[in-house]
Amino acid sequence: MHGEGASSVAADEVVAQIKAAGGNAMANYANVCNTDDVLGPVMEEYGKLDILINNAGILRDRSFLRISDDDWQAIMDVHLTASFKLSQKAFEVMKAQKYGRIINTSSSSGIYGNFGQANYAAAKMGLVGLTNTLAIEGRKNNVLCNAVAPQALSRMTENIFPADLHEMLGPQFVAPLTLYLCHEDCNETGGVFETGGGYSSKLRFQSTKGALFATKASYPTVEDVAAKFDEICNFDDEPEAVESIHEATMRIMNAISEMPDAPEAAGDDPDADIQPNKAKAWKSDIVNWEYTHKDVILYNLGVGASPMKDNCELRFIYENHDEFQPLPSFAIVPAFKAIAELGETPGLKVNLANILHGEQYIKLHKPFDADGAKLSTTAKVGDILDKGKHLVYSTDYESRDEDGELVCTNQFVTFVRNQGGFGGTNQQETIVEPIDAPDREPDHTFEESVPLGQAALYRLSGDPNPLHLDPDFAQMAGFKVPILHGMCTYGYAVRHIQNQYPETPISAIKGRFSSPVLPGDTLVTKMWKDGEKVLFEVWNKESNVKAISGGFVEFGFEESEKSSGSSESSRALLTDKLFAEMSDKVDASSVNKVKGIFKFEIMEDGKLAKSWVVDLKNGEGSVSESDGKADCTIIVSDSDFAAIAAGELDAQKAFFGGQMKIKGNVMLSQKLGTLLK
Repeated sequence: MHGEGASSVAADEVVAQIKAAGGNAMANYANVCNTDDVLGPVMEEYGKLDILINNAGILRDRSFLRISDDDWQAIMDVHLTASFKLSQKAFEVMKAQKYGRIINTSSSSGIYGNFGQANYAAAKMGLVGLTNTLAIEGRKNNVLCNAVAPQALSRMTENIFPADLHEMLGPQFVAPLTLYLCHEDCNETGGVFETGGGYSSKLRFQSTKGALFATKASYPTVEDVAAKFDEICNFDDEPEAVESIHEATMRIMNAISEMPDAPEAAGDDPDADIQPNKAKAWKSDIVNWEYTHKDVILYNLGVGASPMKDNCELRFIYENHDEFQPLPSFAIVPAFKAIAELGETPGLKVNLANILHGEQYIKLHKPFDADGAKLSTTAKVGDILDKGKHLVYSTDYESRDEDGELVCTNQFVTFVRNQGGFGGTNQQETIVEPIDAPDREPDHTFEESVPLGQAALYRLSGDPNPLHLDPDFAQMAGFKVPILHGMCTYGYAVRHIQNQYPETPISAIKGRFSSPVLPGDTLVTKMWKDGEKVLFEVWNKESNVKAISGGFVEFGFEESEKSSGSSESSRALLTDKLFAEMSDKVDASSVNKVKGIFKFEIMEDGKLAKSWVVDLKNGEGSVSESDGKADCTIIVSDSDFAAIAAGELDAQKAFFGGQMKIKGNVMLSQKLGTLLK
């Protein structure tokens, strides 16, 4: 039982029985740990090896704290290491001859555990893992491997089972299953079988339905697990057998794809200053505003346009100029008019003294009528972010013309000091992200001093905050003198960029306000061309700090911005419509959820037919037929990708089946689901 005996009687008896039945057999008295001594004589005598049964075993039973290093190692050497070495040598022969059967003798002690057998149980369960892997690697060469956990009488177990059961637990009641698994007609592989007393059953791993305890908003906590633990352990609700590592991985990937963006919102405290649900449910009244060319000129003058700087600036301040036009940042004016009329937002009772204008995003959907028009503006709240001590929220303004067509949108991102900690989410969904400038010299730089009276002129376009004009008010707010409007600095930068790129109208602007500017300071606008965007920063020359950071502008309007499918010169594919639909779905919300760039290499007849780049990392996102750098590259045929989008082909099965290849950040591809629905 301890493997220390040297009796050859049992082996000799078996050989005699086989020969008496007309077979051929030879006894081998070698230690199973000596691989060559065990298998060498077999290959010399028979020249082949069809079946290997790893059945040798010893016991070193001790309670856990009494197991010595020798007790542990002896069990591992005989049960697990010897089985590994013998199987490896046999596998080489079997693979070459395209046939083989390997049986590993496991034990219920390994499968379920048993007191006093920690060493034995570990080795026997190790054999189950070895069996599973050999089954995978051997299948294509007809080398099959299974594990048997017998309840049988042996020299090791004769003192364990009651004497009256010895006959029914003899090896005669176990051998038939083992022999069948070794037969050439049996195609079973990777199975684990319990057997004894003429009874056999196949075991499998079964999983509960499980529970998702995380969200994309933050890392999960121990408390999150505790809240879901009963559900994690519940086998009563749709348990499932898991038969491969691929199935196990797919279950995790499916769970990730279904992960919510944020925890389910709790109900608002009706007495709280910050009530996110109430604020987000609010939709403003319509604020109507009619402007004329004088309002256009006044705004443009307010952000520094002047006939004394360059003849081209006449187009911003002279209504009879052939190209008279408002600067793109004129879009802020109808939003200012709405702010003045709408007043406090329900559910957002904030201390106005603690408010800072953090970021601004403007999107133009069509050109302004420079001569004037009537606009109707509505507002709603986007993100409400709990930053711990502080609060950040966004307000979105839409301005439409008399035909109801969307002219422009504004997104104000407001920072409120000391009003966080209300139990809200920190998951950003709608706020358009700034883009940091690259670490290289700018492509263009424009420098301009701000006149001392510029704030007095700018405020006439709708931002009358006394902070920018009244010295006493400025001092109460902590400034020695009145500061320039952040949106005035913003307008200066837009004018500089539009002058640098005069041929294409700006259609989107984003900027983060980093530090105040004083009237009389010198602004330095730095510009970097980055694909179809221009990234920018505004520096204060006197203080040598950034006034605006993370800025970017986009050019052209929606007709030219987003791809509508394949070009006339390229062959139409099934997926052209799919990418056109993707383009319509892409927005700031999808960018905030995904934060990645994808390249799709669409194949046809084994060759690259088209390459698409889906940018869900920058600005409001974009879809274009191009070949650029990406975080994740997906290579798939036109027909297969169309089938995936239509729900006719499972994306994960296509991936695991080799129909779709993914390079780079594979897990990022799980976030594409919403664009394909």
